[in-house]
Amino acid sequence: MAHNLSPLQQALAAWTEQWKDQPQMRLYRLQESWPEVVGKILAKKSFIGQYEGATVTVLADNSVWLNELFIQREKIVKKLAARFPEYTITDLKFRTGRRAQQTPKKAAEKREQEHIPALTAAQKEEVAAFFTAVPDPTLQQSLIHLRERQLALELARREAGFVPCTICHQLTDAVDGICEMCKLRAQAQERHAVTRYLKKHPAASYRDVIAAVGTSESMYAQARQYLIYRTLDHIYHRVETAAEQVMLASLLTGIEPRELTEDHVHNLLAKFARKAEDK
Repeated sequence: MAHNLSPLQQALAAWTEQWKDQPQMRLYRLQESWPEVVGKILAKKSFIGQYEGATVTVLADNSVWLNELFIQREKIVKKLAARFPEYTITDLKFRTGRRAQQTPKKAAEKREQEHIPALTAAQKEEVAAFFTAVPDPTLQQSLIHLRERQLALELARREAGFVPCTICHQLTDAVDGICEMCKLRAQAQERHAVTRYLKKHPAASYRDVIAAVGTSESMYAQARQYLIYRTLDHIYHRVETAAEQVMLASLLTGIEPRELTEDHVHNLLAKFARKAEDK
């Protein structure tokens, strides 16, 4: 059947096969199976917090539920061992503890979930068919659930007026049609271009930089400040190069590097060198 799978499905199958026995994945699978092992009621009051060697650590909300888990200890071990024989689980440890509090982001997602439309049977079948290559049933169901939720969320956002980003095509509600991630990426690229230009032309003014690479005054100031402080940090740790010394002197004075003498650079940066010696 592998030849009928798309390259993405084949890559997904290979990935799950490679990572299924990693500690994080094993813990995830144990956590996902917990409601089926102990029942929904007990699972709401407890959770698997750690898996190490042959021991699983379970945390319960309070001593009452801790006692209930302890009573069922042998039964739980047998169920886990039967479900995951390759994990060689032989012991359980119990302690009290609660799950992390719900963050504002998760709370917002929960509120958003209430307005997410249900998928059609055809849409669900399409999602399930895509993950048929995943060999592990537990992981397969988790991936299906995540994809169904993602698809439903996309539909809800489209209904709410979200449009594809003009650059990456992810849904966004930005007025200009460009998502925040693409804006941040563009800013990083712009900052890199300005920084690279200032490295070569440290005496350049804002007008020079905007004429060469096109940027804002604030971005010019950020790039210039970054180069200054990074070079000062190198001086402080005594790892600066001669080229960096000249660049810093040029940035601070606005004098072209070729016009700076060695004595000029040395005298200008002497106070920073003294601070490095006194540290």
